Amino acid sequence: MTTSACRISAVAVASVLFFHPAYADDSERLLELRSSPPVSAEALSQEQFLASRYADLKLALKNKDLSKEEKKALKDEYKAVGKELKAIKKANKNASKSYDKEIKKLEKSLAKEYGMGPYPAETRLYVSGRPEPLQPYYRSLYIEGERNAVLNFNRLGVAALELGYLDHAEWAFDRSIDKIEAIYANNDQAKAAKSKFQAESVKDYKGEPYERAMAYYYRGIVYLAEGDYENARAMFRSGEYQDTVSEAEDFQADFALMNYLDGWSLQCQGRSGEDSFAKAAQFRNDLVAPAPDHNVLFLTELGTGPVKYGDGEYKEILKFRTDDRFVETGARPLALDGDGTVRYEPAAYVMEDIYWQASTRGGRPVDGILEGKAQFKETTAAVGDVMSTAGTVTALAGLYGGDSDAALVGAGIALIGGLFGAASEAAKPEADTRQWDNLPRYVTVATESIDNVDGLHYAAEFMGEGGEIPPMQDAALVAGGDACTVVWNRSRPATMIAESSPGARLDWKQMRKQDKDVQRMNVAYRTWLSSETPGMPAGTSEGAE
Repeated sequence: MTTSACRISAVAVASVLFFHPAYADDSERLLELRSSPPVSAEALSQEQFLASRYADLKLALKNKDLSKEEKKALKDEYKAVGKELKAIKKANKNASKSYDKEIKKLEKSLAKEYGMGPYPAETRLYVSGRPEPLQPYYRSLYIEGERNAVLNFNRLGVAALELGYLDHAEWAFDRSIDKIEAIYANNDQAKAAKSKFQAESVKDYKGEPYERAMAYYYRGIVYLAEGDYENARAMFRSGEYQDTVSEAEDFQADFALMNYLDGWSLQCQGRSGEDSFAKAAQFRNDLVAPAPDHNVLFLTELGTGPVKYGDGEYKEILKFRTDDRFVETGARPLALDGDGTVRYEPAAYVMEDIYWQASTRGGRPVDGILEGKAQFKETTAAVGDVMSTAGTVTALAGLYGGDSDAALVGAGIALIGGLFGAASEAAKPEADTRQWDNLPRYVTVATESIDNVDGLHYAAEFMGEGGEIPPMQDAALVAGGDACTVVWNRSRPATMIAESSPGARLDWKQMRKQDKDVQRMNVAYRTWLSSETPGMPAGTSEGAE
């Protein structure tokens, strides 16, 4: 390597950070800098080469057997190499300083707008590697952080299931359930965590009981599709448990859909699901258990799920209403020949009303949810504040007994009690109305005995009154084979939702003003997300995305 080549390389290294192409925004430049070293591998290699050569020459000059000519030549080269080594060290050091300076400048500029992030280029990079139809939901998953992780895993999971990306659905619901079970599992550790989590409930979404139950329902469907009936059964049983627990109270289970699917999972294993079907029938009149030879389960979802809203003087009471834009109330599942002839038309039974599950606890209607506790219709209001009551009693006793001091003290206590009560009311936060917005309103079930499962086409027609009924929809999922198949369908697309759930995403001003520990937690969360790799879509090979 010539010394002139070293000189040119050193100059190039020193100048590369000052002459670069235009970028869409500062975050792209920052991302590029973070993904590359401050000094090129070539420049470092040249510095190491010159340092080694300089050391060799220094050692060679100590040889006493050198002629004058040899010694002079070595000295000349020693000086030249030393000069080049000094130059490249300086260039590389300056490049590192410039690199660090530019990164700090970019980080400072971006922090004014985005806090600790995520910055736009980071989000684009994360989302770009995901299937295009799912990218809006991956974007929310990345931007909204730990606070909305369960919510966004759930929204993503349903969309992935409907679009055939089973591995993405499996991954999303597994991650959601991991986070749910950290708080709501049926063990002492989770109960301890729940007591600590309660005060932070407005920060991290874990979902109302019906929402958590539905996460297990969908994970169970994926297990059914994969032919893993025992794990499917475990999901449905866990879903039933989630229906019974909230932050402040436990309730009787009445999620008949979970019992029914538990029975179906047993039947798929060649075992009796009679007890589970009987348990489901306790909550659903006229429910008929599937015949023992039935091998195809039709699950059809109708409409959209309950809408959350805040009620009360301070919007502190969580309530639910139906989404009346969608009126379908029944389904007609179909199995057709290639020419469109209907071969099978099993009767569908409305097994679950998700709005009913949201607005009741253990079958008992509630007026609303206040600070994690259901307010039942038959519950009477509390009789006064203790402090106000005590003060009033003291004041009256003083007046009737002629003790003016006692009367004044009592009046003061009552006044203070009233002020505390008013302050308490005023301090109540608005209800958390973040909602899983691609849930259905109803889930219907039907079963049939079909010999040639793979040779038929599956679809569903829909019924209802008072509005527009969607046209016939092809099944979104048919999986499991002749032995035990699940056919899953929806009247409304799971992707018929915005990128972010209503009211879920904070604006950038709110995000950058979050506590530093919260922002650091979200940085760690995004780092973890970026290291996660959901599988390829069902039926595709590497690179198909």
